[in-house]
Amino acid sequence: MGIGTAIIVLMAIRLFTRYFTSHPAPTASQQAGIGKLRTPVHLLLYGVIFITALSGWFTGFLIAHLYEVPGNTLPADFANYPTRVVHVWMALVLFLLIVLHITAAFKEMMSGDVHIFDRVGFGRRKV
Repeated sequence: MGIGTAIIVLMAIRLFTRYFTSHPAPTASQQAGIGKLRTPVHLLLYGVIFITALSGWFTGFLIAHLYEVPGNTLPADFANYPTRVVHVWMALVLFLLIVLHITAAFKEMMSGDVHIFDRVGFGRRKV
């Protein structure tokens, strides 16, 4: 649960920064064709991260009663917990979105017209 908490805190900081600071202007390649998908894909990425972390939290809360009695062990199978099923499926979707994200960044980097890593992070942002 600690990792999920850290992810949500870091994501909240990232969203706060993204919302309250200016962004570099989109490049020509980001305004045409598949580049138009960047905003919906980023929103989907944030949503899936949030759902994955929350479903992990809720699974932890559902099994917390097992720790109340000394000597209890974890169940052999978590498939009975619906939040665990959500967590597994969202983790798979998250993995696919990360692969898509890295592929798009690599494509932008290889196209030569965008220095993608210059646009990432806190550089050149204004409050």
